[in-house]
Amino acid sequence: MQFHEFGSKKKTTVMLIHGLGTTWDKSFEKVIPVLTPHYYVVAVGFDGHNPEEESNYISGEKEAEQVEKYIQNNLDGKVDVIYASSLGCITALFTAYRRNLTVRNIILDGTADMSLGLFNKPASRAAGWFGEKILTGKMNGFLKLGGITPEMLQTFLYPGISRISMKNAFYDAASMFNQIDKMEPYQAVRVACWYGSKEKLAARGAKKIRRALPNGKDTLFEGFGHGEILLHSELFFEEMQNFLKASV
Repeated sequence: MQFHEFGSKKKTTVMLIHGLGTTWDKSFEKVIPVLTPHYYVVAVGFDGHNPEEESNYISGEKEAEQVEKYIQNNLDGKVDVIYASSLGCITALFTAYRRNLTVRNIILDGTADMSLGLFNKPASRAAGWFGEKILTGKMNGFLKLGGITPEMLQTFLYPGISRISMKNAFYDAASMFNQIDKMEPYQAVRVACWYGSKEKLAARGAKKIRRALPNGKDTLFEGFGHGEILLHSELFFEEMQNFLKASV
């Protein structure tokens, strides 16, 4: 895992956590320049998603342990807001819910409820092969089911992710809501759930998250697909500002 820092530490801290099959720079290259004049930005690069490292994604909980250690050692144990996209939502949720740190606000973008129940493990075994086909330009039509547009594929996808990382990530994403369903309601963190009108699984996931983390609001982006807000940096900035102002 890597952490990339931008701006002045004197400003409000925003941590950015990307999703599956992309990299921190592909995901946030448009929003970092817009955020940096106003915030201290820390962009997280997941294990298994960096061409400069030999690693695999194991689980959101393992990633959260590294995020916690970074925040404790570099940010005095507190962070003002974590924005997480897709798979990154798991790490953000663990980071806040474990209560080892002070996390004031979380923005969860594209919290797709992919649970297949008893079939989560069997499906994850095939996910590595299936994901490899998608990331190398084959079978991309299936991604439309999740609201992923051709422009997003061209902008975000990182084909270097391993089959092991994809298998682990799929199982993590598919089983996440089993854990959320068991969470006791936790009011201390404000949570925004963002999702586009083209991603139905994320709308379903947001409803479940809201039961566990009731303090906050949901925002629907009409006409947007999965994570598409990252292509619209000014709107991203405006919506983040609105959410944080409401907490004051």
